[in-house]
Parts: sequence; C-alpha cells; structure tokens
Amino acid sequence: MYQKTFFLSQAGEYDKALLVLEDVVSLLEKAMAVASPIKLGCSSPWLKDIIWTAEEDWGRPDNYIPNAEEERMLLIHDEE
Repeated sequence: MYQKTFFLSQAGEYDKALLVLEDVVSLLEKAMAVASPIKLGCSSPWLKDIIWTAEEDWGRPDNYIPNAEEERMLLIHDEE
C-alpha cells in the first residue's frame, strides 16, 4: 500500500492517494476490533468459496517476541 500511495502522490493523484490511506486505516481499525472469532469471506471469483476465521491470539509457541504473552496477534485461517 505504501508504494501505491507513493506512486499516486508522485503522479499528482493526491485524492486517490488519500483514498488508499483511508482504506489502510479502515482495515487496521477493523483488524484491531476483532475480539472474538469472526468469519471472513472474499469477493474474488477464485476465493469466493473459502471461508476464513479471524481471531486474536496471545503468546503462541511460534511467536518469537521476547514477551510473547504481552503481544496480541490476529490469526486468519481457513475452516479446513
């Protein structure tokens, strides 16, 4: 997203660059709001039949951050 915003700005497409930034902020706000598992779909014709679950997780064994128990992660996995 950074590159797209950069290139749009360089091309003088400032309104489009701001729309991209707004989309990124919206996505981050939605991701941070996940407190319990939610189902996600996709509008892509190739992925339309796949349902994912997004859920927060704390301190998984594969989290190599020094204080893993204090780190919040958002896991997204398919239903299979």
